[in-house]
Amino acid sequence: MSDDTRRGEPADGPAPGTVDVWWAPLEPPAPPGALLRAYLSPDEHRRAERFVRDRDRVRFVAGRAFLRLLLGRCLGEDPRGLVFRYGPNGKPELEGPPRGLAFNLAHSGARAVCAVAGGCDALGVDLEQVRPIGDAEGVARLALPRGEVARLASLPEPQRLRGFYEAWTRNEALLKALGLGLGRPLDDPALGERLSLHAFELEDDHVGAVAVAGRGWRLRHRAWSWEDCA
Repeated sequence: MSDDTRRGEPADGPAPGTVDVWWAPLEPPAPPGALLRAYLSPDEHRRAERFVRDRDRVRFVAGRAFLRLLLGRCLGEDPRGLVFRYGPNGKPELEGPPRGLAFNLAHSGARAVCAVAGGCDALGVDLEQVRPIGDAEGVARLALPRGEVARLASLPEPQRLRGFYEAWTRNEALLKALGLGLGRPLDDPALGERLSLHAFELEDDHVGAVAVAGRGWRLRHRAWSWEDCA
């Protein structure tokens, strides 16, 4: 996709009442993978260089490029011109005039998801790959709301690992939508009352959740193609 085409093409944002959940692989093939650094800001370049392992650096660059390219497509803007500001707990927002687009990014391993929606003032997404974890019940007691801990304990043993990650993503999505610190239990039900939760699954045993302000939203799943960025 050329720069001129990107600036001139119509926006491809979510439809009213829809949360688009885009997913992308974070290890893109060549040549697109070699071109993605061009979309990053100087600050993002500095952050990329702090990674010791090449794999982690590649995934970080791909994740930031994915976010920029997706928002640029949704807004009909040059992705390289987007400037982000960050809340007290690191939640990103776009600088400049309001665009009417809420977004949130999450990643796990070699997968990333970005949820985008128009006409809402709170949106959070989380993604986790289901994999063995030591003392999942102990982690749950420390990091999940009491209701989620009780629900997890009620599951048959074979379902508890997946149930842990499903509960974790619900809690994290709510925390991210509210701009709160992560890895803590949301034990104040009033905080989440204005949000609706929507679970989803990806290939390779990934589970996730979206938290969005209001009711009546529908999720639309969309796969990102790096070949379009060559």
